[in-house]
Amino acid sequence: MAGPESPLASEPSVSPPLVFQAGSRLRGRGRFFREAAVDVREMWPAAKCLFRRHLAQQYRFSSLGMIWACAPAVATALVLVAGQRTHLIDEAKGGVPAAFYGVFGLTLAQTFLDAITVCRRVFIQHQPVLRRQNVPLEGFILAALLESGFNLLLRLGVLAVICFLCSVVPTAALPVALWGICGVLCLGAGCGLLLAPFNSLGRDVDNLMALFPWLLFAVTPVFVPVTPESVFARIHALNPLAWLFDGIRAAAYGGNGSLLAAACGPLVGVALLIVGWLLCRLTRPFVVERMLV
Repeated sequence: MAGPESPLASEPSVSPPLVFQAGSRLRGRGRFFREAAVDVREMWPAAKCLFRRHLAQQYRFSSLGMIWACAPAVATALVLVAGQRTHLIDEAKGGVPAAFYGVFGLTLAQTFLDAITVCRRVFIQHQPVLRRQNVPLEGFILAALLESGFNLLLRLGVLAVICFLCSVVPTAALPVALWGICGVLCLGAGCGLLLAPFNSLGRDVDNLMALFPWLLFAVTPVFVPVTPESVFARIHALNPLAWLFDGIRAAAYGGNGSLLAAACGPLVGVALLIVGWLLCRLTRPFVVERMLV
């Protein structure tokens, strides 16, 4: 027989049950924020496992594999090179080729849209687990951020190759540009997390996101620069994301744009990301309850 110190004689540890009450969880704000910080730290290993699993599922049965993540940038470069050679597209701002300007803008826009899409689906994608188990949501959010960051690294690799082929010389403020690109990712992730609770309760967000990329391309300098004093130039002047894109371009290779926008964009993005994360954590009981109906 097993002795008193034997593992067979000890009772298995049982985690305490988590009870959601009708009262607001923000009444004890200190406890709410402490628990959120603890869950982020403890779910980091699980987030890495989820990220690797999602990556394998996404590219395992694809004939081109990870090339699909780079295909839009390469196709855009070919189209813009053809347009420049036929004189349909002139040289872009900062004296760079139109192909590089378009691929650079597409990289920024894809990073923003990809972060929104991945983060807004944290409830929908993991609905079976959330309905059956009390798993901290932070692991799924961290995995989504890792996936968006990995896709960004692939795009930056393609952008570096095109930068070399187009003979574009980066400026000394290139670290500011990379910092600004991280801000674009944080802004997209924050917007996606703000939309995640609503995305899990209906189809309205999915229908909106089907149109949003075209709206983004229209009101943001992505493919080609706009003519000054035009209608689109006035729209861009009212779009904070356009300020950030132009600031990142100015920091990367020169041209018109504010380095301050590229430097401050990530701070706004991190703040929005934290707000979106806390909103998802706060609304999780209500979202799961609706999922069970």
